[in-house]
Amino acid sequence: MHAIFHALFEKYGPTLTFEQAATALHYKSIKTAYTARSRGIFPIRTIDLGGRLGCSVTDLAEYITSGVPQRNLPSVPQSRKPGRPTKAQQIAKRRLGSHEIIG
Repeated sequence: MHAIFHALFEKYGPTLTFEQAATALHYKSIKTAYTARSRGIFPIRTIDLGGRLGCSVTDLAEYITSGVPQRNLPSVPQSRKPGRPTKAQQIAKRRLGSHEIIG
């Protein structure tokens, strides 16, 4: 993995754009890669690069060497929904014992 990582790092740096990752993974087109990502079958995690999608060189090298997809791992951190939590969420939070103390 080290040789592949160093070769990718020299070529792209620590991160690559989504388009570069799709090309490195031999997708026929960028649109195909975006479709795979939206369906949850793009094999490596994606990260936010200031409003654009990107990938880590480490993740790409790991996938190339192991062949194990990382799609079950979180891509971009999920943000909370705006607004008040639902009643079910409030009850679940109380059951877990995570009360916020305001004072």
